[in-house]
Amino acid sequence: MKIVYIGGEPIPGNAGGSVHFMEAACGLVKLGHCVLAIVPAMDKFHRKEVYKGLNIIRVPMIFKGKTFTIASLKAWKDIKCFEPDIILERFVTFGGTGALFSKKFGTKLVLEVNSPHTDELIYRLKIKNRFLKKILMSWRNFQFNHCVKAFGPLKTIVPDEKKFVEMQWAANCDLFDKKFINPNLVKKLKEKIGLSDEPVIVFLGTFRNWHGVNRLPDIVNRVTKRIHSAKFLLIGTGNECENVKNKFFAMGLDKSVILTGQIDYKDVPLYLSLAQIGIAPYDRTAYPPLLQFGFYWSPLKIFEYMSAGLPVVTIDINPLNKIVADNERGYLVTENDWDLFADKIIYLLKNKENCNKMGESACLYVKQHYSWPLHVNQLNELLLTLVKD
Repeated sequence: MKIVYIGGEPIPGNAGGSVHFMEAACGLVKLGHCVLAIVPAMDKFHRKEVYKGLNIIRVPMIFKGKTFTIASLKAWKDIKCFEPDIILERFVTFGGTGALFSKKFGTKLVLEVNSPHTDELIYRLKIKNRFLKKILMSWRNFQFNHCVKAFGPLKTIVPDEKKFVEMQWAANCDLFDKKFINPNLVKKLKEKIGLSDEPVIVFLGTFRNWHGVNRLPDIVNRVTKRIHSAKFLLIGTGNECENVKNKFFAMGLDKSVILTGQIDYKDVPLYLSLAQIGIAPYDRTAYPPLLQFGFYWSPLKIFEYMSAGLPVVTIDINPLNKIVADNERGYLVTENDWDLFADKIIYLLKNKENCNKMGESACLYVKQHYSWPLHVNQLNELLLTLVKD
């Protein structure tokens, strides 16, 4: 099967979207399909190349820091010459190349929907003008009207639920499994970042307020008052990074945290191997669309924590409570109860046997339910069915 896959994420890349795109695209290639990826241009990469069996065409899509995947129209001739059996496009408001191609040539379009992007755009840009809202929603509807199926983590984020197929993100279980991590590299990394045998709690992700990063100083403060040796390993960057860092210094917690900044995706498993617990203190109150539509982010970081054998402490909402399962693969905490959130971390650190058992259970569960091969197989079955029909 010939598949065109359009997305606004640079590949290879470190962000969650880039990881998802590469795992899905390369997974389809491994199943024997010919995949043409249309992605943003980057200075350090060629416009056209074959990477891990994946045909890549990079076109300029980023303008003033914003990505407009509709710019993939520049690859129209390449897509036409490729003669795809199906087009797969990551839905964003300023996309639509797949819908236009489908309308012109009748090629079936499948939309990968990871968020209610148009509604998010209206919220983030504080758009009040009714006419402008109508234009944005009309273009969104045009894309969904021309797709045969839409898949994603939550049905509330698509306008036509009849077309929806639920699919979660996943983890590269072999990459993150601790038993495959070189002990010598672990030792060198500990020396590099100043760790010895302290208990480590890890946060991995984007430093934005709805990821709960502004709650981290209070969580760290409560935990380290009870367990002085505890260290928090905070991996990632974002617009709240400097603010959070200043709070740590103001509260005298700077020696209890290690801020790594952005690291290469290939190094993430090594860093996670240093930890005993993974945390995801999501704060939906900081981002109203998550309250309006439900928690639609498929939690890549939680899958990776669990794959690394870490019990997870996160908030008690759907679908996180299905993935983690309270007192089985970690702990679930009522939203905004950050004192209890810290207490659950303290309990796990003080009860190493339970902590280890939950971590082992988490690792096994992810392998059985949320590995990338399982995700790709589900996607493959969907695409094959549509092409046959």
